Order: sequence, then C-alpha cells, then structure tokens
Amino acid sequence: MQLQLFYDMCVKWLMESPIRRKDGAVYSWVNKEKPGYVYPEIIGYSIKFFADLYDRTRQQAYLTLAQESADYLSTHLSRNGSVGRDGYDYAFDSAICASGLIGLSKVHSLDEAQERALSRLAHFIFTSLSNHQSVLKDGTAVVDNDRWSLSWGALLAKNAIALHELSEHYKDDKYKALADNLFALTKQCFHEDHFCINGERPWVYTHPHCYATEGLIFLATKGYPVQDMVLKSAQWLAHNQQENGAMKSWYYRDAPTEYQGDATAQAIRIWVCADNKRYKRNIEKAFGFLASLQTKEGGLAYNIADGKTSKDINSWVTLFAAQAAQWHLQGPRKNWIV
Repeated sequence: MQLQLFYDMCVKWLMESPIRRKDGAVYSWVNKEKPGYVYPEIIGYSIKFFADLYDRTRQQAYLTLAQESADYLSTHLSRNGSVGRDGYDYAFDSAICASGLIGLSKVHSLDEAQERALSRLAHFIFTSLSNHQSVLKDGTAVVDNDRWSLSWGALLAKNAIALHELSEHYKDDKYKALADNLFALTKQCFHEDHFCINGERPWVYTHPHCYATEGLIFLATKGYPVQDMVLKSAQWLAHNQQENGAMKSWYYRDAPTEYQGDATAQAIRIWVCADNKRYKRNIEKAFGFLASLQTKEGGLAYNIADGKTSKDINSWVTLFAAQAAQWHLQGPRKNWIV
C-alpha cells in the first residue's frame, strides 16, 4: 500500500468530510442509515491531533481546526465541568478533552473561555479520580465490572497523560501524585503480558489494553520504570494479531469475532514505539487491514464483524490510523499521542 496516500486521505477526510461541523463539533461516525452523535471525547482527540499537525507544519488550517473544536468544547461542558453522553459523565473522556486543550496551549495561547473550560475539566477529573469514581450519573458513581468503560480499570492509565500535563500547566504536583495512583492501578490490571479490563475480570478488550499501554508509553518519557511492561504488551499484541492483520475485540472471553479498526491502529503505534524493526511485518499486515477499511473518501470503517464491514465510517478509527501512519512515516512523538 502507499502509506503516504493512506495518511493524506485520512487527514483530508478528518478536515473536510461531514464528520466535523463548521462549529468544531466532531461526530462519532458518518452513516446515512444510522447517523452518529457529537462525541466530546473525539473532539478532545481532534484538538490534540490538529494542534500536533500545526506544531509540525505551521500550516494555519490545522490550528484553525483545533481552535474551532476547542471553542465548541469550551461551551458544551456539563454543569459539573465534565463531558460525557447519554446522561453519563466520564472522567476518562474529560481527561482526553483536557489533554486536547493543553495540546492546543502548547502551540497557541488559550483564550479566556478555553482556559476556564480547562480549569473546570481539571476540577472534575481530579475530584472524580481521587474518589475512585470513573463514571457518574446524576452525581452518583456507576460501576459495572462486566463493561470495560464503566469500571475502575486499565483504560484509566491513559488519563495519567492529562494528569501530568495538568501538573505542568498549573505547576501543581497534586495531579502528578494522582497519576502515580493510576500507575498503581495499571499494575493491578496487568497479568504477565496483557491488561485485563479491570482487576475483577480476566478478559482482555484490546482497545483499553492499548489505552493502558499508551499511558505507559507516555509515562516512560517521564522516567517511570515501565518499559518492560510496554515491551510485553507489544509482544502480546503481535502474538494475538490475526492472519488478516487485525486485532480482535475480545480475548479470553467467549464473544463474537470482531476485527477492530481502532485497536489495530493503536497496536501499530505501540509497535512503532516498542521496536519498529522487530515488528515490521506486524505493522505491514496491520496497515493492510486498515487499508481494507478505508473508503474512497478517506475515512475508515469501524470494524469487520460477521464477515461484513461496518457502515459506520468512524472518527476515532480514522484519527488513530492517521497518527499511526504519521508515526511510521515520520517517527513517533510520544507526548502527542491521541
């Protein structure tokens, strides 16, 4: 495949397709039969992604897109300063948005509304995670250990990124101390070479396995002794890669076979960081799978399930795939992982 063309098509779709509105909002996916929804977490990723592109290229169009999404986010927080959907307030999603705003602040000063939004996000993130609450509904903690996104689990390791960034932004060590606590949680979810969804279930959902590893990749840049865990995670991903180049959704659990675009793109980033040469063949196979998901417009489908390619042309799959291609072509910038 022509990786540069793959990358260029991803970026063009993220910039110009109906996946984003003129006011900076970003949808979960594009599908005329089943329209997506405005997804704050993905707005956070988008801000950081385009701020990074601006930092790399100094092309004004990228900065404009990041600022538009930051403006939208700043006026669409919940009353408690969080983001979420369907009535749930998520610490994880809120931390992703905070990291996006801080990414923008590294290339352009935040305006008053953006800085106020960051402060409100920081307060919610710190309060929630300090109380071991990752999801709230009507002010009450929600926990479901059978659902990776509703449990106190491995995915939260990625929030260590935002906590370290908040510590540096506000020059306040309380955020870094909380990141240390999340690092301890990460170790509780790590079994030999993989991350279970939480400490109560033996299942691996590859998406949060990768989230946890991404958090460790960032923490390694801060001097944490995590490289051995990163290398073991990368090897686990390589061992469990499918013949078609994809990562499945679930392992160690009886579940339908679904070949996931997001986890496959995430695996590439991890392999690039761990050992680009060692995992060269894995990376090539994974890009081959991602290419099979790409539409002629440039966006990527969510997955392949029951032998059928999803009709949801997905925002975060395309974002992760674009950064995976960028890192493989230009080298990783671990502090800018989305």
